Amino acid sequence: NGETMQTIDVAGQIYSTPTMVDNRLLVYALENGTVVGYDTVENRELWKKDLGKRFVLPLSSVVVGDNRVVVLPVQGKLIGCNAHSGDVVWEKDLPGVTFEVKPVVVGKVMYVVNKNQVIAVGMLTGNVVSKLIMNGTVVSLQIDKKTLYVLDSTGKLQALGRDGNELWSYNAGKDVQGMAVHPEGVYVFKNQSVVKLVGENKPKPA
Repeated sequence: NGETMQTIDVAGQIYSTPTMVDNRLLVYALENGTVVGYDTVENRELWKKDLGKRFVLPLSSVVVGDNRVVVLPVQGKLIGCNAHSGDVVWEKDLPGVTFEVKPVVVGKVMYVVNKNQVIAVGMLTGNVVSKLIMNGTVVSLQIDKKTLYVLDSTGKLQALGRDGNELWSYNAGKDVQGMAVHPEGVYVFKNQSVVKLVGENKPKPA
């Protein structure tokens, strides 16, 4: 109904989108590099860590059994923190990754873009699971349920399963601008036209 249920005062500016790790643990990062774990039920701060990094990108989290990990993107690096304590459990250098394309999460894996590469990183360990090479620079990266959609600058759209195998593809031609994933289908935007893809590689004008 739009009613304000809770307000949390923080000690600085938040540029990144916080993440709810579970139904009570909120993790947010301040612009000055301080990361905070907050219990929204007891309305109190659980921990605070100064990582000395500026966070401007959305935080992501994963829960597997008793393991709760928050992943923080910074320029050229991912940092995995224990969501219970804030302790850094892993760091993964990703040279060249600028996060111009927003990372996406499928299950326990985070997909990040480096030019024409889509790099799959395990969120619990920071290990690189796989690397997918596209024909051109990745323009857009989105997910829908268990499918990963990758659109590159050559106009090729690929629908990939969690294992990285191609389910189907569509060639939209050059000058593509982006895409939008919707329950009714995938929309590819190009110049002044829109192509709607439904099912397996069946384009329809929209």
